[in-house]
Amino acid sequence: MKGIMPDEDEEIKALKAKLEKLADRVRRGWAKLHPVTEAQLAEVNRRLLEKWQQEGIYQAEKGTSKGKDKSKQAKPAQIQKPKTKDHDQGHSH
Repeated sequence: MKGIMPDEDEEIKALKAKLEKLADRVRRGWAKLHPVTEAQLAEVNRRLLEKWQQEGIYQAEKGTSKGKDKSKQAKPAQIQKPKTKDHDQGHSH
């Protein structure tokens, strides 16, 4: 960075690290207070499957893909619950 002294650069790096740590704590706290329910997860899986089928990425009836390598594709059964959430799912408190 131009015009920043070495001490200032280290201070910026330290502040960024603290901010990342705070962001991680906020994400974990949100996930603890607002856990993803099985019903929400099932709805996401259903919508993803619909979208993939519309785009021709996943074809459940044939079990094949258009121009894609099957080994690189996620199938609905392989979708896992995210460890953290970065957005509100419409909850209001």
